[in-house]
Amino acid sequence: SDCKTYVPALWEALAGSELYRDRITMKNLCVTVHYSERSKLEVDLVPCVESGGKFYVCPRDGDEFQETDGTGFRDWFNARNEITSGNLKRVVRLLKYARDHREQFDCPSIVLTTLAAETIRPDDGDGESVSTQADALTTVLARMSERLERTPYPLSIRNPALASEEFDPGWTGAEYSRFKAVIRRMSQDAKDALRETDKEKSIAAWQRVCGEKFAAGQGGGIGTKSASAIPAARRREAAPFG
Repeated sequence: SDCKTYVPALWEALAGSELYRDRITMKNLCVTVHYSERSKLEVDLVPCVESGGKFYVCPRDGDEFQETDGTGFRDWFNARNEITSGNLKRVVRLLKYARDHREQFDCPSIVLTTLAAETIRPDDGDGESVSTQADALTTVLARMSERLERTPYPLSIRNPALASEEFDPGWTGAEYSRFKAVIRRMSQDAKDALRETDKEKSIAAWQRVCGEKFAAGQGGGIGTKSASAIPAARRREAAPFG
């Protein structure tokens, strides 16, 4: 069958629903369902076909089915998340939160997830680089920024579990430069926030990374303790990460 027909067929099915018809956007590989006009939450529905034990996505602007390996990607990500004792998954959520609520850069979730996970090294679990959520966020941003700064043109991001599968962020040169600049600034802000031991200043610093609504209402110390009362080993796990 023609690969171009799957995404339009899915869109037509959803467009026929009173619940979904005003909440959908058709893209090349998927139909995006928006939760509501007030919410930034959305989900991509990707038609996928199986043949000979392999799975393929169906580009509507292409001539061929494209092999995909979502299970392999999941396993690859989970292995890196395990190195960080779960902090990588939390970092990715924070990066998506910053993207969606600060609206200073645009990056598909799969690309952002891959870029973040590729910064994790096998020996990271033996040190402090990812030992807390705050450490992990700072480390991921720093390494992402270093990689982007070394690459003057838009990166080619591929599925680590299937080299032939490319995750196209769709960046123009200007959009890529903007993404680099935002990650560079977020990285520096995270480093400043990690060094800050004052509770309220720490919150303010992390809000520069993740947005003004991040950790709202957490001012005034952790419980009844001031930042100066927090043991040194825990100070870097600043207020917003509790």
